Amino acid sequence: MRLRHFTLLLWIALFLVLGEVALELRAKGKGYGALLFDRGALAGVFSDEATNVSAEATTAVDGFGPTADFPFRSRVVDEVAPAGTTRIMIASASYAEDRKQPVTAIFPVLLEDELRARGFEVQVLNASSNAYSLGTAARVLTEELPRWEPDLVLVYHYSNDLDEIAPRVLSVAGGGAPNATAGDAEASGDDADEGTPRTERERPWPSRLMEATTAYAQAKNQIKARLVGLRLLEPTLPPEVLAALRERLDAVRAVTESSGAELVLVQFACSHPASQGGSLPAPYRNNLFRYNSYLSERAWREGVGDWNTLLAGYGATHDLAVLDLPRDLAGRHECFRDFCHLKELGHQVAARSLADALEPLLAERAGEGEEGDE
Repeated sequence: MRLRHFTLLLWIALFLVLGEVALELRAKGKGYGALLFDRGALAGVFSDEATNVSAEATTAVDGFGPTADFPFRSRVVDEVAPAGTTRIMIASASYAEDRKQPVTAIFPVLLEDELRARGFEVQVLNASSNAYSLGTAARVLTEELPRWEPDLVLVYHYSNDLDEIAPRVLSVAGGGAPNATAGDAEASGDDADEGTPRTERERPWPSRLMEATTAYAQAKNQIKARLVGLRLLEPTLPPEVLAALRERLDAVRAVTESSGAELVLVQFACSHPASQGGSLPAPYRNNLFRYNSYLSERAWREGVGDWNTLLAGYGATHDLAVLDLPRDLAGRHECFRDFCHLKELGHQVAARSLADALEPLLAERAGEGEEGDE
């Protein structure tokens, strides 16, 4: 056969390659891992190591972590805080880690700047990471609190917990663990019956290469989001979900109390609270459906209110401070890039709001310290 017989296939291949390059450039510009442009990403297809990370994850920023000895995306500090310094640890998810923003622009760092400008000697440690939930926070805090000994621990969670809990509570088979991860869910296939899932290295490299492309991820996510939107979804958060959330709060509270730290709850802010009415923008709604196949838009939006009410009651019951971040941030569309992640302005507003809420608490602690000195 002559080359001209393959002309159509060659043109299709060319368009696919050009499309992938365009998507990779777009992903890189938004701070996502990009197969063609991130160091080690392509090599990771042929090894067991996961190396497809965002550009900033491999670029050190002077004075900021994470580093080999400092695991947090915030200013690097010594393990022992200076005398008279209040150390605040923020346990959250991608809302606070936010690798789409420079480290100097995220609200944990801005919060430290704001409080210091108001005369408080503080250090803010940002123990937050993509896909962390309250369930993860309990484990991370168990490991990190003894080493860093914060005075206050602020927890700010919601969406990742729903993504973990909903499959367990709402799936027909009731399967899935409350702390299941995407990696756990994908441990299936030809070896599933034998209970020994394939390692990444054992899968054919063409399959791994295809699934590592941005085009594959985009197609999979977009198709899934639209199919989920056609399903009959849960209209509200079931009581079982709220009960599971309360259990996770109990676990986090137990860890912080055992370490001597004071737990502070932060109510959740979103771009379109249920009180605003109307509908979510389609990209926002599709983004929620990509990761959660069980909850409707209404359940997500009304669920934020249910969660914040739960936090207020939980704080009153256990004598914990509850910070009303939604008061200054919720519904301000210009502050959000999706349903729950912030733009640069949103991080600034969040930092000022949290500083306003923490100021009386820090002043009270400072007063108690002065009385103790006397």
